[in-house]
Amino acid sequence: MTRTARCSRLGRFLLLTAAAVVLVLAVSASAEQTKKTAVEIAPITATEVHTSEDATIAASVPEFVATNEWQELLPGQGVPRGLHVRLNLETGKREAKLVDPAEVDEEETMRSVVVDPVANKETTVTVSTGISGDIVSEVDKDDTLAVSDDEVSIEETIDTAVGEILDGDSKQDAVEGAEPNWNHEKIYEVLQALPEPPKVEGMNIHDAHEKLSPAEFRQQIVTLWKKRQAELKEALESLQDDAKYLGKLFEQFKDAEQRGDTEGQLSVLEVLEWEVQDLDKTHVFNFIGGFNIMAEYLNSTNLPVRASAAWIFGSAAKNYKDGQNWAIDAGSVPKLIESLKLEIPSADEAAKEMLEVKKKAVYALSSIVRSNERGQRLFSLHNGPEVLAGLFNDAHPIKLRLKALLFVYDILAEAAEKPNADEPSPVTELEIIFQAAEWCKRLSTFFVEASTFVAVQY
Repeated sequence: MTRTARCSRLGRFLLLTAAAVVLVLAVSASAEQTKKTAVEIAPITATEVHTSEDATIAASVPEFVATNEWQELLPGQGVPRGLHVRLNLETGKREAKLVDPAEVDEEETMRSVVVDPVANKETTVTVSTGISGDIVSEVDKDDTLAVSDDEVSIEETIDTAVGEILDGDSKQDAVEGAEPNWNHEKIYEVLQALPEPPKVEGMNIHDAHEKLSPAEFRQQIVTLWKKRQAELKEALESLQDDAKYLGKLFEQFKDAEQRGDTEGQLSVLEVLEWEVQDLDKTHVFNFIGGFNIMAEYLNSTNLPVRASAAWIFGSAAKNYKDGQNWAIDAGSVPKLIESLKLEIPSADEAAKEMLEVKKKAVYALSSIVRSNERGQRLFSLHNGPEVLAGLFNDAHPIKLRLKALLFVYDILAEAAEKPNADEPSPVTELEIIFQAAEWCKRLSTFFVEASTFVAVQY
């Protein structure tokens, strides 16, 4: 898989999951609609997620009072420490409740992936991971993905999905050679409903249904179905492996921090920055709470660690909408802007470290804000343009100022492509700021000063 590829194993996993859902819907006529599809997130040691939009509207939002029941979190409403938080995937709303006392001693991070949203009760595959990334069931801790209601392993989950396409009394006879026992019409309905239906002997599945004999067609679609179930199992196991791997990296990072080993921390952060350039790994990174953990280090007094944390945010969000939103949800924008306000110390080594923090903060902000209205709005609300202007002085090297200039250029180029609208968008509001007289003067002065440098470097 290439680092830039957008079609990934996770995409395949989601596609296969969708197929399983459609299938169960087709054969479970008596099943009610899903009452709720949610991602549950148990407390982690990192500070609770909050966006910087909260700071702006906090005065008008009541304090959240947690109970033992799930309650919706209002936009801008802060989340106290020690709560269970989940994201309802149907409504897009965050919900929270008090932690069950039975779970207090379980130092684990929990996530849920929907597998069968047609049962009369809430049925999800729950992945529990410790900081090490080991994925365990809620009861047995046996490194399996488990359905929260029935503790079903990966193999049982897939077997159940396959079993749903068998006729009721014939499931026990569904062995390799018992092809007539399969409900072929249901398989066909599911496969042909996929966004990209599979080919049958090089033919469109609809054409194959018409041209092949019933026996030949049945054999082909059963083979395709079994292949897809195997791919689903592989995708689930791959997610488990990635979560373990990234979790181990976080464990190494925490160990190095406790030992005061900055070099060890930086070594782990460099690996994480490399991994989040892979979109699959970025999803898993978010899945295990990586954005929230790393957000704590965006204001670290350990400047090299602070710079590397910003670097990770920039690489995870670069040209990737989900990555941008996860970074925003972790409260990164105001912290990155604060990094740009830091004074440059007089000592050479300390000054070098501080400038590296600012360089990585500009990189992260430009990655998060580019083509993202939420990011642009937050950048404006936290006086991002004014803070960015502070970089255009002699205390900052030309190369850093050039990065800030390119950030401004990206905003102006994006605004130029926006059609005129009755209501101004966040990017057009930034455009007005950057086209003001003081910015024009600031940039023209920089162009004159940096002309020699730019000619040599570029």
